[in-house]
Formats: sequence, structure tokens, C-alpha cells
Amino acid sequence: MIGPMRIVHITHQYLPETRGGVESYVHDIARTQRAGGNDVCVLSGSFAPTENVSWEEGDVDGVPVHRLHRFDLFFDSWDKMDCPEAGVALEERLRALRPDVIHVHHWIRLTQDLVHRLRRAGWPVVVTLHDLATTCPRGFRIDYEGRPCSRPLGKESCRPCVPRRPWWDDVHTDREIEFFRRSAGWELRRASMLLCSTEALARIVTENHGLDIADCRILPLAYRPRFVDRPREVGTNEPFRFAYWGAVTPRKGVDILLRALRSLTGSRPSTHRPVTLEVFGAFDHPSTEKECRGLAEGLPVTFHGPFDYADLPVAGLSAAVFPSRCFETYGLVLDEAFELGLPAVVPDIGAFPERLGEAGLIFEAGDPGDLARKMGALVDDPSLYEKAKSSVLPAGLTLEEHARRLAEIYAEAIASPDSGREVAAHCVTVDDRRAHLFRQKEALFRHSLNQGD
Repeated sequence: MIGPMRIVHITHQYLPETRGGVESYVHDIARTQRAGGNDVCVLSGSFAPTENVSWEEGDVDGVPVHRLHRFDLFFDSWDKMDCPEAGVALEERLRALRPDVIHVHHWIRLTQDLVHRLRRAGWPVVVTLHDLATTCPRGFRIDYEGRPCSRPLGKESCRPCVPRRPWWDDVHTDREIEFFRRSAGWELRRASMLLCSTEALARIVTENHGLDIADCRILPLAYRPRFVDRPREVGTNEPFRFAYWGAVTPRKGVDILLRALRSLTGSRPSTHRPVTLEVFGAFDHPSTEKECRGLAEGLPVTFHGPFDYADLPVAGLSAAVFPSRCFETYGLVLDEAFELGLPAVVPDIGAFPERLGEAGLIFEAGDPGDLARKMGALVDDPSLYEKAKSSVLPAGLTLEEHARRLAEIYAEAIASPDSGREVAAHCVTVDDRRAHLFRQKEALFRHSLNQGD
């Protein structure tokens, strides 16, 4: 029996400032752990800068929150992750909180050497990797032309693609990429325990940082049921309704889905079952909306805009489609589709194929023609559709089971204070960081001289 613990979760952003997947997960787990008798709080970054590094304290649904505000500009940028003042502030706050274990979920808006600082101070640190930020300066492994990227993290691969400052030449850009790679790899090696939600995520992280995949513990994310009402039954005399829900943004591939729908409906005999598409979610930008509405002109598409989960069970949906361009590291939308009893069509990259199993079809990522063929197969082959529907898996771990497994992992990390994959050859020292900051200043200074400022 594992006793109560003092747990601190550290993440890049938190409710109510944002409501993305990472912070929603952290909030659910923190509440569940508190309900289990643990002393739990959250340390979070913020989008809002203040004049100096400062703390804002609050409470969200009974979870104490300490929100760190940095003072500098553009601190979301990949080359500005390091912030010594934020690192010092975090250490001071944690010494006051006296945690038994620290659970890190992200580095952005905090500091690049977060895990190293905490391990150096003697705390066991569990790291959950939620995305590909440690393997890509752009964050999502989508290149500048909008294509998924499988190239290794490094200066040769990343130089043409990374966001640059106007004063960077290729030599300085290469130094920035190399420092990013070394820093991320060092942080992963310093963790007491590395957690990934899928093997697909573990593979890409370990391959890019020269780690053994055995260094990552696979722990599927928890799932909190979304739907109160049972889904409405769909008759065969009704249209076959495909649905996409989530953010309508280029990396999620809704434009690919609209092109696929045009291909499917354009060649479809009138005697076949009608097909429609329901899109739930807000557009991320006016340009995205303009493109999607243009592609949807004349098609049986409804853009529902922002939605509540209660909207989905009553929509008469037949199948879900998540045509993401990017490498999805988990995809809670699949759990939502499974809770609704819906098979899905997903791309052949990322964690989707691993998680889908037989509960749907897989298409070649980025290919509207192949997506149209797979959608058509589900509509026109009742036996294929019923097989996929009957293969729908139960939604993921309950919050309580996930919290129980985390408690076991925390206890293991606490019992092994010297755990981690510290290798001298991968160490990023204080002198390395000073040299990096000096070169950043020097590059800007030389640029200013060249501009005559």
C-alpha cells in the first residue's frame, strides 16, 4: 500500500488561461490524486509577461496553482527557452513546497534546464512526454511546407526549416539547433523516470536522442468519459455521416478531408447511400476558414463551429475521421470516438494506427484520394463497417487506475534517488549555457553594427 505523497506537477500552461490537452490532463490527474489523499499542487508557466519574474497564486477547482510569469519577450520561441531567473524562482518555490516527487509535463515558458536543476537539488523527477517538442524546434514535426517530417533532429535536417532571427547566418543557426538538441537530450537523460503514452511516441523520441526505448515507460493517458447521453441510432435509410471534431487548423488536415469528400461524392452513383460531413470546432484563423469554406462549396458539409460534447451523441454520426498531417502522439479524440461507438479513419503516421487496431481504416497521410477510397469502403461495404464498429475498443484507463499506476511510478522514483541516464558525454554544463547566451548576444551585436545602429 502506497501512502499519501506531496506531489508537484509542472507544466507550461494551465486552466483557466488555456484549456489544451496537456493542462486538461494535468488538471484531471491532480484532482484525482487530491481525492486520493495526496497533497498536490501545480506550477505553471503563463503567456502573460510581467516586469520581473513573478508568481501568481490561485486555485482551480480545489487544485492550488502557482503561475510563473517570465519578464522577457518571445519566450515561446524555441531559441528562448532558457531563462536562468525563472529557473532560480522555480527552485526557491519548490524548496518552500517540499515535494516528495515532481512530475514535469513541459518546459516551454519555464526554463530549458528544468529537470537538471531539480535533479541537482535532490528531487526525484518523473517526466511525461506529451508531444514532440523535444525532437523538433518547430514543435510539431511539420516542415515549412506543411508536410510531416521524419528527419532526424540535427543541423543538416533542421537548418532549412527552423524559424530564424534576422541576424542569424547558417553558422549561428547550426549552433542554435545543436544546443537545442543537446539540451533536450540532457534533460531526458536526467529524468528519474520517462513516461510516454504510446510506443510510437517513445520510438521517435528515443531515436532522435540516442536513448534506448527501454528507457521509456509506456503509460496510456487517462480518459474521463465525456458523454451523458447514448448516441442516437442511425438508420440505413439515413445519410452516412462522417464527423471531424477538434480544432480546425492546417496541421489537423481538415482541408485534406474536404478534398477527399469532393472526390468521394463526385464519383458516387446516385443509387448509393448519401454521404455527409459534420465538422465540429472553431477555425484557428480567418485564412483557414476561407480555405475550408472554399473547398466545401457545393459539398454536403456542415461547419458547426465551437461545440459542446453534448452535441455529438445527438448528431446521428456513423464514423469519425481524423486526417491529421502531424504526428499525433496519442489522440484523445479516438477515445471519444470509441465512447460514442464509432469506427474511425486515421492516417498512417503517429500513434493513431497503434491505437486504432481493427476499429476502422488507415489511409496514406496527406493523400485525399486514398482517404476518399477508405471512406467509400466504410460506406459501401456493410460487413467491413460492422466489423470495424464491433472492434471499437473501450475508452482508455480511468483516472483512478491511471493515478494508481502513477503512484507506483512515483514510489519507484523516490526509492531510487540516483536513477536517471546521466552520461558525461551528453552533459550540458553551466559554462555551455553561458557560452550559448554569449554567442546569442554577440550575433545580435554584430547585426546591429552592420545595420549602423
